[in-house]
Amino acid sequence: MLTIRRLSLPDARILIEGARERAREIAVPMCIAVTDESGQLIAFERMDGGKVTSTIIAQDKAFTAAGAKRTTESYWEVSQPGKPAFGINSAIGGRLMVVAGGIPVVVDGDVVGAIGVSSGTPAQDSDCAQSGIDHFLASLRGPKRAELQGPWRPGRTSTVGSNGSDMDSEIVFLEPRPAVLARRREIVADLASFLPEDALITDERGLKPFETDAFVSYRRMPLAVALPETTEQVAEVLRYCSANGIPVVPRGAGTSLCGGAIPQEDAVVIGLSKMVRVLDVDLVNRTATVQAGVTNLCISEAVSGEGFFYAPDPSSQLACTIGGNIGMNSGGAHCLKYGVTTNNLLGVKMVLFDGTIIDVGGKALDPAGYDLLGIICGSEGQLGIVTEATVRLIAKAEGARPVLFGFSSSEAAGACVADVIGAGIIPVAMEFMDRQAIEICEAFAQAGYPLDVEALLIVEVEGSATEMSAILAAIVDIARRHDVKVVRECQSARQAALIWKGRKSAFGATGRVADYICMDGTVPLSELSNVLRRTGEIVASYGLRVANVFHAGDGNMHPLILFNANDPVEAAKAEAAGNDILKLCVDVGGCLTGEHGVGIEKRDLMRHQYGESDLEQMMAVRAAFDPDWILNPSKVFPLDGRGVA
Repeated sequence: MLTIRRLSLPDARILIEGARERAREIAVPMCIAVTDESGQLIAFERMDGGKVTSTIIAQDKAFTAAGAKRTTESYWEVSQPGKPAFGINSAIGGRLMVVAGGIPVVVDGDVVGAIGVSSGTPAQDSDCAQSGIDHFLASLRGPKRAELQGPWRPGRTSTVGSNGSDMDSEIVFLEPRPAVLARRREIVADLASFLPEDALITDERGLKPFETDAFVSYRRMPLAVALPETTEQVAEVLRYCSANGIPVVPRGAGTSLCGGAIPQEDAVVIGLSKMVRVLDVDLVNRTATVQAGVTNLCISEAVSGEGFFYAPDPSSQLACTIGGNIGMNSGGAHCLKYGVTTNNLLGVKMVLFDGTIIDVGGKALDPAGYDLLGIICGSEGQLGIVTEATVRLIAKAEGARPVLFGFSSSEAAGACVADVIGAGIIPVAMEFMDRQAIEICEAFAQAGYPLDVEALLIVEVEGSATEMSAILAAIVDIARRHDVKVVRECQSARQAALIWKGRKSAFGATGRVADYICMDGTVPLSELSNVLRRTGEIVASYGLRVANVFHAGDGNMHPLILFNANDPVEAAKAEAAGNDILKLCVDVGGCLTGEHGVGIEKRDLMRHQYGESDLEQMMAVRAAFDPDWILNPSKVFPLDGRGVA
């Protein structure tokens, strides 16, 4: 028997999902009940055909006035004044649905009730699955914590990982502002009064694509979506929202893997997908100025014919926008040599929370004044909305050559990476794949990856033929010290393209095999082998699989934790395993994120990396730009302990 020692009330929602999925599968009625410690019914939810058909909630102990009484060991009779009674004894697979009390829910030391549901016989009541009701839990949301103490039977939906750690996995959003929700029609009418007709989305069908981003485990339907085409239109929307206390969530292409663009019910999303103009290309000064909705790859395509390119190249570069890249300080495979977004960003035009338009930086490599650009890049849309960016262009090298190195273990490959960088050799890229990732990517891209190795490094060098040969000879010499099994040089431009197609398609290719969560911790290279080994152990302890594919040269790890998204237990385990991996990255001297950002995914882990004084200073900087916290308010900083929120 395991005892659940500590669980947040919002996290308890995942427990109900298993029962709900069962009801949807067999399409029969079912009920979940919440009782107080004396057995009195506090709330219940009835589902019929997979849909919630009725809910009764009582936030005090006077629910008996609604007519709740127990008539048999497996039967509740419930009635409300003026309404007929009905029983909660719905059949599940030929057995009775029975309700059990006695599992206390403790909030701040006060027993407020108990939750329980069972699809077994009355004799199994005392060992019932611990579940909750969303509506009931919603009345207790916030920074409060709860304890569920009671028996647990292996095989039932659990919030305790197999390694003994708590699986507090449900991520909480800020409560929608009731005053904003109450004024929805008025707000929509006001926005429509100054935005073009095709720049405002308010119907449910139109809003649906904006309810989540690439972190699809969570979603919220926004109040409205604005799609401006100019900086002035962005400023007008922000000016209105600020004056009326309406939260705003900036959105690029929605490729965020940390939930950075997920909205909330009282928020207006400002999508920049219509701001797609390349405003200026200055080859003399090697800069390009573009609107924030221009895709990453579009910048390189605009200057490729002149022999230039834009260096940061996330795997999503076909879709992700420069505005989103700036928000998250995105990286990519070739950032080992050329740096991430902040190293290639020269200036921005940004709209502040109140509609003020400012210009920061420009074409000069070292502008005067404070380095505000360094604060803005990576601020996840919380300091303002970037509408234009000036970026650095780089001349293409004379030649480039990727080489495949196959190893007998992930640890050996990790040690090789550390030794290459330690020797002062900086390739253009050093990418890592373990066996799971190799097999997935090879099946998709047919790039010629060796399938008889446990780990693979893709190392790309560039320069003249002589220079490339000299660098590769040095890398091969180091690789041999780590018992490299395969060294395979690219023989053609087509083969090089396939090698990178396989790597850049890794996330999409993995999605064909299983659902996954992609983590983003970064570690010192000296810890790479250790963290790879521990990552495998952590994921295995939850009974799951992992595919490792990441930017090895700078220690930016991307373990893909494979799970079944339709199984709430596996989903909770995957998130818990991911949290453990991120904590490990911090514990060995690394950090929570290398390029994906914090968003909601890592928000509640910020205290694992930072002390309270550190967080207070960062929040003070944020508040200096946005004192009312209307910009992307649910993200980055833990919800409790905020000075302003």
